[in-house]
Amino acid sequence: MPKYSQNFLKDTRPLPQILSAASLNVDDTVIEIGPGRGVLTKKLCQVAKRVIAIEIDEKLVSNLIKQYQTVSNIEIIHADFCRFNWRELVRDGQFKIVANIPYHISGLIVRTIFDSSQKLPTDVVLMMQYELAKKIVTKTTDRTVLSNLIELFGQPKIVSKVSKTCFRPVPKVDSAIIAINNIKKPDIENFDEFFPIIKIGFSQRRKTILNNLSHGLKLDKPKTREILQKANIDPIRRAQTLSLEEWKRLYLNMKKRL
Repeated sequence: MPKYSQNFLKDTRPLPQILSAASLNVDDTVIEIGPGRGVLTKKLCQVAKRVIAIEIDEKLVSNLIKQYQTVSNIEIIHADFCRFNWRELVRDGQFKIVANIPYHISGLIVRTIFDSSQKLPTDVVLMMQYELAKKIVTKTTDRTVLSNLIELFGQPKIVSKVSKTCFRPVPKVDSAIIAINNIKKPDIENFDEFFPIIKIGFSQRRKTILNNLSHGLKLDKPKTREILQKANIDPIRRAQTLSLEEWKRLYLNMKKRL
């Protein structure tokens, strides 16, 4: 059993779709999160100018160093991606991120990548749990904090579904390749004030946006209801039904009235 609950990609058939989704070329610098046994890494090295492979598992790092000892365009780093200052390695140029990420820390990895105060990749292509990928790209009534975060930075889309049989050990669910392109800084002033409001709105998914905002912002309900209504948002709606544009409108109305 893998030490960090990894599910390693064994089948190479999804690789062309991953590379295509990232639009990789010979001038690119690519960060790979958790290269594992190096199936995707090999293809990245063949296409990109520079590959930075960040792996937390010491045993896998040792194997990767042996496997790629004659490859000149790869740097293999033993570190936790979510704690290591990997941006320091790409401070002088653009970069992309391509990875098959562990299901149980997908949200943490995404939040680490999309930090509004830090340098951003131009493109991100991730293999993740299919159900999570669907929620990230949804525009309907099942939105999440994560889907709003990603939409603030770029345009997410599911490239393809990947069968669980492509991995070892075989996970319980299928995966998906998700691409986030056209990444840029969020077009909202005071992001650090704005995004916590979304988090508060989602604090209890079964409760209305009125209840969550009133409790989380310590506002009385009449005042909270007034702010929501001025933003043309029904106070009895739930956070997962609000679009990103509605959150922005709500935030601007709050700034005027608080």
